[in-house]
Amino acid sequence: MDSMRATSLTKEISKVIIVWLIPLCVLFGYVFSLEYNKALDRLTDNETNNVILVRGTIKDVLTERIADTLTLSDLVTLHIKNGQINGHINDEFVAFSGNIGVYDQIRILDVSGQETNRVNQENYHIIQVPFNKLQNKKHRYYFKETVSLDRGEVFISPLDLNIENGAIEQPIKPMIRIGTPIYSQTGEKVGALLLNYLSQNLLDKISHSTSRQTQTISLLNGQGYWLKHPNRERTWGFMYNNDERFQKYHPTVWSQITTQEEGQITTADGVFTFASTYPIHESLPFHRHENSSNHNNHDLSIKGYVWKIVSFIPDEQLTTLQQNIVIRFSYVTLPLLLILMLVSWRLALYRIKNEKNKQALIESYQLLERRVDERTQALQHEVEIRTKAEERMRHMASYDALTAIPNRALFDDRLLTVMAMNKRHKSRSALLFIDLDDFKEVNDGFGHETGDVVLKQVSNRLIHTVRDSDSVGRYGGDEFVVLLHEIKSEADAIFVAKQIIQAISKEYRVDSITAHIGCSIGIAIYQDDDLTAQEYINQADEAMYEIKKSGKNHYKIASTLPDIGNPC
Repeated sequence: MDSMRATSLTKEISKVIIVWLIPLCVLFGYVFSLEYNKALDRLTDNETNNVILVRGTIKDVLTERIADTLTLSDLVTLHIKNGQINGHINDEFVAFSGNIGVYDQIRILDVSGQETNRVNQENYHIIQVPFNKLQNKKHRYYFKETVSLDRGEVFISPLDLNIENGAIEQPIKPMIRIGTPIYSQTGEKVGALLLNYLSQNLLDKISHSTSRQTQTISLLNGQGYWLKHPNRERTWGFMYNNDERFQKYHPTVWSQITTQEEGQITTADGVFTFASTYPIHESLPFHRHENSSNHNNHDLSIKGYVWKIVSFIPDEQLTTLQQNIVIRFSYVTLPLLLILMLVSWRLALYRIKNEKNKQALIESYQLLERRVDERTQALQHEVEIRTKAEERMRHMASYDALTAIPNRALFDDRLLTVMAMNKRHKSRSALLFIDLDDFKEVNDGFGHETGDVVLKQVSNRLIHTVRDSDSVGRYGGDEFVVLLHEIKSEADAIFVAKQIIQAISKEYRVDSITAHIGCSIGIAIYQDDDLTAQEYINQADEAMYEIKKSGKNHYKIASTLPDIGNPC
């Protein structure tokens, strides 16, 4: 009795607590939601600002590099005398490269692609490359792209890793090649200027431009490969021929990023903030090619070159944010809960006696309800089983188990229907009886499983060869029938027969196996009201056997001249 009394008391206390607890929970939930949303808004706004800062950094850095390129191009033009570049330009390059400190190479190539001047940065020292070590780069894509431009136009290569002697240089050296054509003072194009920009400088500036200590900013190219990522093992996948791309881990998010310029996406993994940047288009300070013949194509390539800046707040960080808010709220809620329990205990003592009888009635009702539900579910399950079995039996009775097209019974039924319509409307139909040639060799040579796959492919080809209003069926084994519900002349049936022969004769691929078969087709034309369905089928069947004896992979029309139709 004491145990039962204690249990009843506990239940009553719980009920009273719930009466008070629900409003309190709603209140605290609302306040918690406000606090959490404010904190989340601050966090996501901060990420949006970070992405904008990174985009501005990229624009500023590349604008500087393009300005360097155009400035050096103008400087080279001033050093051209009588079509020759003054040798002192190398001294200018050395001073310029040493002052800027971000270029791996600065070089001039003539219109044939031959390097005429080049300075390299090696171990933080700027050196002039001797004449006998200058190379011809006429086949390199960056030379071809640059020399084809007009004055004032700039070529920027994709950001990738530098390759030396056919291998990625170690330690890795991210590189962007920036080029512009060189013109003499008389307006003649004399070559191209190319600067190899050490792009780790850009990636480092991206890292330093954000306001958070923990870096979660990533930079991706238009194909989803990481150019910058907190986990360096995921970067430069396109250089190492692996599939380390953003869409490998977040395919749904990537599909949205590629179709939007900027935005914020919340997923189960966390919050993604992204923005698009067009490095060339946004970095060019002005264009100087209004009269250029390839202006439109160059503009398209400039605007099509895109990078995606992506910031990621992982779900773990959002969970930690929630937990911190919950901890702050617990200092208020715990004392309130203690007071609520004391009040509930006093009220519960008063309601225990009446609650006991009420509880017994509720339990009886619940037991009855459970039994009714169980019986209802059992009956529903039995009905579902019977319904599915009936549907399965109806399907099996009308469709071929292997190919899922109409079997003999269903096809014969459709044949009778079409013949009745032909008779009523004085129209004509055609019946094509098809027997596969050399199918036995496929079964014997590759096995019945391969043969079954070939039969499925045959039925699929037949379905796609005829009209939706026509019928295709399997009569058994390697025999198929096609009913053209309405034709204008025999030529329509002959056309379809040729199409079928052409489709069936194409090769069949089953795993690593390649098989070839043909087909013989007998054609019967319904134009006699007194013709029965069996006679109709027999005419097509006999025509098929006649053509099969005559050489296979052809067609023949029943009760016509003995000429054999040409194969497709």
